[in-house]
Amino acid sequence: MPCRLSLLLLFCCASFSFADENVLPDAKISYEKDIRPIFKAACFHCHGEEEELQGSLDVRLRRMLVQGGDSGPVIVSGKSSESYLIERIKSGEMPPSEAGKPLAADQIELISKWIDLGAPTLRSEPESLPRGLVITEDDRNWWSFQPVVRPDVP
Repeated sequence: MPCRLSLLLLFCCASFSFADENVLPDAKISYEKDIRPIFKAACFHCHGEEEELQGSLDVRLRRMLVQGGDSGPVIVSGKSSESYLIERIKSGEMPPSEAGKPLAADQIELISKWIDLGAPTLRSEPESLPRGLVITEDDRNWWSFQPVVRPDVP
């Protein structure tokens, strides 16, 4: 009996796979945790939050970066040196000077490493996102979104 249970567990684990091979819940660098905050601060206002996307590019999801915009895909998973996004960021063209400060060298390095690692995400991405400002599950974990709780009296 224990042998059968072990075989069943082994079969279940072996047959389990993610719908997207880039979903790595234990990734050291991930889109949600590391890259999205950079894009949210520097890129979302032109490439995600507005009704009309600049260059038809939406950077709010990893798969949208792979899909790309008017210039085609902006990242090549596993190859930052071939990624149009890195080329534009390193040249100083993005973000444009009127949109804010250029990205810091350590931010560019982090984005490059993320792409070289295969551009992993922590979970599957939704099929679509509504236009405009979107509050994600990660955003909802922020303290101000938590319900007010009366503390226990000591």
